[in-house]
Amino acid sequence: MIKLTHLEMYNEQKQWNSEFRVWLEDIKDWQAQYQNVLNDLKQVQKALENHGKAMEEHKKLIQLYQEALKIHEKDIVEHEQVSVEEEYISHDKLVSRHLEYSKKHAAQKDVHEQTKKHHQEITAELARLKESIIDPRLRT
Repeated sequence: MIKLTHLEMYNEQKQWNSEFRVWLEDIKDWQAQYQNVLNDLKQVQKALENHGKAMEEHKKLIQLYQEALKIHEKDIVEHEQVSVEEEYISHDKLVSRHLEYSKKHAAQKDVHEQTKKHHQEITAELARLKESIIDPRLRT
């Protein structure tokens, strides 16, 4: 059996109590940080909800654009059936409209690629966060 003096035990007890105070201060700081993290998570959740709404709005705009293009396609088909006299006037209008759709399509493509990139960044960051903080036994 190890022999300890009363003084050695008292000094060790004093050291432990000193460590307890430090540990309790650490926990107090951690709890404040934890509250800040919870507040940040609320902001992250709101941003994710906004991202979901933005994706839905993007989807609706694409669907509206598709409908407009169906009408434009129908106009092209109908244009093939116009008389020679009408063709020059209506063809210029048709080409002008088509060029507008071409510009709109390029803009839609840019928006889609930006949305896609943003979505990929979000999902990758969330996967990294999940990997780093969720106990592997609790992952679904």
